Amino acid sequence: MLIKNKKYHLIKEQELIAIYNIQEQKVEKLIKVDPLLIECYLEVNSTKAIAEQQEKYHHVLTNLQKAWPDLIVDMDGEKLEQLIELEEAAREFARLNHHYFSLKEEMIFINVKETLSFYTVNNFSKSVDFKFSLLKDIHQYTAFSNKKKGEQKEINLIDIASFEKEELQYFETMMLRDDSIRIYYYNTVQDVVLGEGLVGSDYGCLFCNKDELPDTSEITAEVSSLIASLLQFEIIKYNRNLLAFLNEDITLTKGKKFLINKSTFEAQDIHIKRSSVCTCCAGGTVRKVV
Repeated sequence: MLIKNKKYHLIKEQELIAIYNIQEQKVEKLIKVDPLLIECYLEVNSTKAIAEQQEKYHHVLTNLQKAWPDLIVDMDGEKLEQLIELEEAAREFARLNHHYFSLKEEMIFINVKETLSFYTVNNFSKSVDFKFSLLKDIHQYTAFSNKKKGEQKEINLIDIASFEKEELQYFETMMLRDDSIRIYYYNTVQDVVLGEGLVGSDYGCLFCNKDELPDTSEITAEVSSLIASLLQFEIIKYNRNLLAFLNEDITLTKGKKFLINKSTFEAQDIHIKRSSVCTCCAGGTVRKVV
C-alpha cells in the first residue's frame, strides 16, 4: 500500500505545498498543485485516511512521488498499523494540549511525531525493562559504560536504584556536558517517584542540594507498569521544540519530582533548586568528564 513516508509532512504555503522533512527540520521542496486539490494533498498527512481510501488518493500519491520520490513508500501489515496508531496519538495530544504551547496545533503534531518516530529512548536499569505501546524501539542498558556521549535527539531514563552514587555522578557530568535530556525514576516504601527531569544544566543536576541519594525499594511489575504509563506521555513533552514553546508547564518532571503515594494515590510535585556550590554541576558550570 502506498503511503506518505513518516519523516515528511505536507504544509500549505499560500498556493503551494511544502514538503517538510520532520527528521531534519527543513523544507525539501515547494510544489505547485491544482488549487482545488490542495486540501486533498494535505489529507495525505493522515496515514489512516490513505489506508482507508487508497483509490481516492492514488492520483495525488502518484504526483507526489514524481515530485519527490522519497516522499511515498510502500507499507503494509503491522508497521502500517503502528504508524496509524502513532499518528492518531500525536494528533490527539496536539488537539488536547495546543493551548499550552505558543505553536499552531499542526506544528505540535509534527514535533510529537518527531519525538515518537526519531528520538532515541534509552532506559538504564538492571531490573526494569519498560514496554511502551507507542515507543517500540527502547534501548535497554544495564550499565553506563557503553554511553560515551549524549545526543540532542535522545531521552535517557535512569533507574536510580540500579547504580552507585559515583556512577550516577559520572553519568550526570556527561549529560551536563552534552546538554542531554534525562528523567530519573525510583520506588520507595511510600512513594513511586518520577524525576528529576533535566535538560543539560537548565535546572541544575541530580545532585544539587543533596548529600545522599534516596533510599529506594525494589520496582515491582506493578510499579514498573505505573511508571511506564506515566513516562510514555511524559517523553512526548520532552521534544526540544515543544519545551521551548511551552507556555504553561504540563510536564510531570521538568525541573521537579513527581511523587505518587502508594497508599492514598495522592500526587505532589517537588521542585528542585539549583545549587551554586554543587560538586557536580557547580550551578551550571559543567565539570570535565574524566
